Amino acid sequence: MTYLEWAERARFFLKEGERYLKEGVYWAACFNAHQSVEFYLKGILIKLVNSYPFTHDLSVLVDELEKVGISIPEHVRLSSDYLTPHYTGARYPGTKSIIYDRRRAERCLAHAKVIAEFVEALL
Repeated sequence: MTYLEWAERARFFLKEGERYLKEGVYWAACFNAHQSVEFYLKGILIKLVNSYPFTHDLSVLVDELEKVGISIPEHVRLSSDYLTPHYTGARYPGTKSIIYDRRRAERCLAHAKVIAEFVEALL
C-alpha cells in the first residue's frame, strides 16, 4: 500500500470511531481511534522511509518518526501514549480493566484527532 492508501484508511477508521461514539459503542470508538492513528503513523513512515516497525504501540511509531528527523510536539507524544493501551483493551474483552464509556470514547477520539492533524500536515 502507498502512504496515500494508509492515510485514506486512517481517515476511514476515524470516521468509524465517530460513528460508534454516536451509536454508543464506546469500546469500538476507542479501538477505531487507535487504528486510525496507527494507520496515519505507518503511512507517514512509508512516505518517509518506505518501511515501518511491526508494532501496534503508537509511542514506538512516534519514536520512529523522531529517528528520521521529524520533530514531535509533546501533545502528540502524550496522545500516542494515551491511545496505545486501547489496541488491546478495546479489542480483547476482559484483558484490561478499562471501562469504556462516553467520556473515554470522546477522549480517545480527541487524541486521535491531535495526531491526525499532525500527520495530515506532514502528508
